[in-house]
Amino acid sequence: FLKMFKKEKILLTGANSGIGLAFVKKLVYDNYIYCVDIDLSNLQKLKNEFPDNIQLFKSDLSDNFSREKLLINLKNENISVIINNVGIGYWNMFEKTNLNILKKIIEVNNIALIEICHNFLDSMKKNNYGYIINLSSTGAFCGASNAAVYTATKAFIQNFSEALDMECFNSNVNVFTLYPGATKTNFWKSSGTINSKMYNNVTMKTSEETVDEFLYGIIKKRKNIISGYKNSILVFLSKLMPRELLKKFAYKKY
Repeated sequence: FLKMFKKEKILLTGANSGIGLAFVKKLVYDNYIYCVDIDLSNLQKLKNEFPDNIQLFKSDLSDNFSREKLLINLKNENISVIINNVGIGYWNMFEKTNLNILKKIIEVNNIALIEICHNFLDSMKKNNYGYIINLSSTGAFCGASNAAVYTATKAFIQNFSEALDMECFNSNVNVFTLYPGATKTNFWKSSGTINSKMYNNVTMKTSEETVDEFLYGIIKKRKNIISGYKNSILVFLSKLMPRELLKKFAYKKY
């Protein structure tokens, strides 16, 4: 099912590990990938193996200057596929969390995504071709105690992506929103969530399994793709459940 992407120029953020790295490994054979991450250590071996298919960009997407430099370097590239995968989180009560950490999460999860989409969407529409693939989270469907800002950024991605896809209805540009559930990545450790009750209460998929689901859904032109059958059921039920009841359920579970 990878026939959809061949000889594409793909911009992929958060490429060094987890879901991002799984995307690179799936797509590197037939495409040219601009891999963006603050850490490139896991990509060096792939770069050596596929020197003509990968270009590495070290960039801190929480920093405005670093984002500007990245977009300037990519300005003249005819990028046809964007995968906004990068995301960071935290696990703490809102008022106990350093405000700079919360701002950084918004910068990485939302501002970087907006700037990247804004930088390339006009040329995609002029070419009448392109794919924008934004990673949200099943956390977008309900807030989570100890991750208030994180889940808010994921809800933002959901609404922004759906609206952007509406603005592309009259073109051959498609915007997809992906919703990974619990996945075996270093996100848990880096966000501090590995010490949470939630970490012990979820069944996790591998990054490779999650990416396979996403790519299959994209081929089928499903604009909103939730990873995992159980997650799909839970999301469906969450839309039927009164919000106050949903909040109590989420609070007890996580």
